[in-house]
Amino acid sequence: MAVNWRVQGNLKVITADIKKVCPQATVYSVGDASHQSRASDHNPWNWGYGIVVSAIDVMIRNGFTKTDAANLVKALKGRSDIQYIIYNRTIWSASWGWKARAYRGSDPHTDHVHVSAKHTRAADQTVKHVTFRPVPVNKPVVKPVSKPTDGKPATKPAPVSKPVTPKPVKAPPFPLGPNSSYGEYKGNRNTPSKSGVRMFQAQLRKRGWDIDVDGKFGEETTRIVKEFQKQKHLKRDGLVGPVTWRAIWEAPVTSK
Repeated sequence: MAVNWRVQGNLKVITADIKKVCPQATVYSVGDASHQSRASDHNPWNWGYGIVVSAIDVMIRNGFTKTDAANLVKALKGRSDIQYIIYNRTIWSASWGWKARAYRGSDPHTDHVHVSAKHTRAADQTVKHVTFRPVPVNKPVVKPVSKPTDGKPATKPAPVSKPVTPKPVKAPPFPLGPNSSYGEYKGNRNTPSKSGVRMFQAQLRKRGWDIDVDGKFGEETTRIVKEFQKQKHLKRDGLVGPVTWRAIWEAPVTSK
C-alpha cells in the first residue's frame, strides 16, 4: 500500500541551499531496500507531525566536493534541529555534545554525508539556511570587475573599468628529475610525493580550478591537469612534468 510521505521541512531547506550552490548535486532521502529492512531515518515514519523521512545523504560527486562535505559538517553540527551527522568514519551527535567519535558501522560514509534531523515539530518547521562554501570577499554586487581565471569564466568588466591583469608568478623548482613527472599510475613507476602534488593542486586552486588540495593524484586531478594542458596548448597527457609544472605558475591566467 502506498504511503504519502514527505521529507522533513528543515532538511528540505538544507537540500535547497545545497542545490543553489551545486545544482547537479545528488541528495537522497528515502532509503533503498537495505534501509527498508531495518529501523532507519531514511524510512517514512509518523512522528506526530506527518509521515516524514527525517534523513538525507549528500553524495560527494557532481560538483559537491570533499571540501564541501567537510564544510557542511561544520555548518550543521551543533544545530538544535539536527540529531546526528555521519561522514568519513566519524559521527557527531546532539546526545554526545557534538563531540567527534569513531563510526564503526558497515558503511564508512566516505562518499557521502548523512544528516539526520530531530523528530520534533519544531525541527520540522525550522527554516535555517546553511552556507558550506565561502563567498569570495572580492565579489562585487554591481558591475563587478574580476581578474580572469583558468577554471571559471571571467566576469564581464564594467565599461569604465579596466580588467585586472595578474602579475606573473615564478614557478618553484620542479621537485623531481628532468625526465620524471607526477601522474596517476597503477604501478609504482613515478609514484608522486604528496607534498609535490599538494603544491601544484594549491596553485591550480588559486588560478580558479575547483580541485581538492589533498596530495592525491587521482582521476579528478588527472582530469583537471588535462583540461589545463588543453587550455595552455600543452601535450594533453594528464602528467605534470617540468613543462606543465612551470606553466601552472607562469602561464598567463586566462578565461575558459
